[in-house]
Amino acid sequence: MSVKVKREMNGTIYRMEVKGGPAGGDYFSVTGDIFPVDKPMDGVCGAVGKELLEAFPWAKPLVDLHLSDNSGVPMHAAENGWYWAGGTEWNSPSQDDPPNSFYLASHLRIPQEDADDIVRKVALKEMDKAEFKAFVEGQRPRWGQEAEQANKTIRSHFEIPEVGRELEQRMGRRLTA
Repeated sequence: MSVKVKREMNGTIYRMEVKGGPAGGDYFSVTGDIFPVDKPMDGVCGAVGKELLEAFPWAKPLVDLHLSDNSGVPMHAAENGWYWAGGTEWNSPSQDDPPNSFYLASHLRIPQEDADDIVRKVALKEMDKAEFKAFVEGQRPRWGQEAEQANKTIRSHFEIPEVGRELEQRMGRRLTA
């Protein structure tokens, strides 16, 4: 299940689909389509959350949690984070390969300065994988708060499908604070 919204703005159609939390699904997902009204085949589609914010600025808490579970934890938080921190054997000099503090910051939703520091520590062997995992675990309370904010955003902008209400009943609580 998912919830959807559509908006026309300045000759462009914006369609957004949201999954996760009370919208249904095990993780947050924000995808969509953006195309000129008169040329629907000339648009973009898929994980275009940042672009969708032009039409739906209120959706930022949802876009930020794209591919995070319903608790706000990023997909494979520790393993993917360790990869971007440069802790694996797949490091290379290419700009988009690890270590890459920009991708690390984006993945863990941490300040760029923190990501830079982690990458430096991993490179200098001042942080091992166990210490990195402890850092990641320490982010869970904040990620949970971000998930609660995303759930509030979903509830305030969409009619919640039955699957979301069923999930809440199974959990024994509302998916909002």
